[in-house]
Amino acid sequence: MVCQALLRKRLYAELADTKLTTGQPKVLEFLDGREGCQQKDIAQACLIEPATVTSLLLHMEQAYLIERRVENGNRRSLFVYLTDKGRRMAARSKEGVQRVINRAFTGLEDRQEEAAADLRQMYENLKEQTKR
Repeated sequence: MVCQALLRKRLYAELADTKLTTGQPKVLEFLDGREGCQQKDIAQACLIEPATVTSLLLHMEQAYLIERRVENGNRRSLFVYLTDKGRRMAARSKEGVQRVINRAFTGLEDRQEEAAADLRQMYENLKEQTKR
């Protein structure tokens, strides 16, 4: 848990110039390449409560990072798209994440792929336990 807290702290220090708030980098990363999804998809993929996603998207829309659209005449479902600014911010966020990851793996470069595979396996194990 301490590593998670330190990673989050380093990431937001790395992204301080972007003015992104907690949760926004994760949503931007998800939307990059998955535009046109619904809020429920974002909540599920990012492990965020639907009400939190609603709040995040409202702030992101006000910051011109995303836009929500009605498609196929379905007024009950809004589909989320990145704006040009949102795409630039997603790229900037990915760069920041990569710098933080590179720092975290300093001294472990020769084992980085194995460690990443271990973390993915841990994620899968925990995800399976959460479904039960």
